[in-house]
Amino acid sequence: MVPAVLLLIGSVIPSAWGWAGDAIADPPGLKVASPGPGGCGARYSASTGAELKGGQANLETGIPVVAEKFEDVSMPITMQALTDQAIVVTGMTLNALSSKAVPRHGSIVDGEGCGGGIDERLYGVTLPTVPSSVQPQIVGKRENGVTFPYKVTSDDPEVLTVRLNPVDRDVRFTVTVDWVSEGEIGSTTLDNKPDGSDSRNGSGYRVMGAGNLPVYELSDLYG
Repeated sequence: MVPAVLLLIGSVIPSAWGWAGDAIADPPGLKVASPGPGGCGARYSASTGAELKGGQANLETGIPVVAEKFEDVSMPITMQALTDQAIVVTGMTLNALSSKAVPRHGSIVDGEGCGGGIDERLYGVTLPTVPSSVQPQIVGKRENGVTFPYKVTSDDPEVLTVRLNPVDRDVRFTVTVDWVSEGEIGSTTLDNKPDGSDSRNGSGYRVMGAGNLPVYELSDLYG
């Protein structure tokens, strides 16, 4: 099996909290949010090519596909203190909830891509082949990494981008951020819980490999 590697890329963003996603606020004051894995790359649909051409599938709800021949899939995670009190972020853990074979039916639609680049501060973590948890480790030159622990305030939030490299499995996972505030130890887990849901936990984020599924260019389907 080809392992999946997550690269955590950190950069400082403006202090305004101007976007929505999977957001959780835990006392004593750290807000963590993410829209989940995405980007402009390929996505899986359970629909056939004919159904896709007929406009019967919503590609925005497709599952991100992580494979060498497609554009990277990334997951931005923003952390911000809710008060002037600094929060010390002590670590981050990837929790693989499930890992199963890639579906044998359906289609992959390759998007147009969006490219771009950021100031990379890299961490790497290998996605487990069985449900378990792993912690990211710094990769490359140390000065290019966000070394845990570090402080986050209301005026100086931090965004980490989790980049998922090739995988040949269908995986669900969550991300847990560990932190300390005023001597109190806490953690916040991003699990893709829908807004307004009464359930205690979300089902996790889902990504998958390409398997042997047919691939269609977006321009061929809707050009």
